[in-house]
Amino acid sequence: MKKFVKQDCDIKYHYDGDNVVFYIDEENGVHIQININCISDVPVYQ
Repeated sequence: MKKFVKQDCDIKYHYDGDNVVFYIDEENGVHIQININCISDVPVYQ
């Protein structure tokens, strides 16, 4: 994933057991937080 990130951006991610949270900090002060809770360790049948 790192190669797709612009050099002046900093992306960190945290997994708390239920959600994957991406933190994007940019030089201009913009802070973006992305919560992803669609990832599961077990198959999901719809």
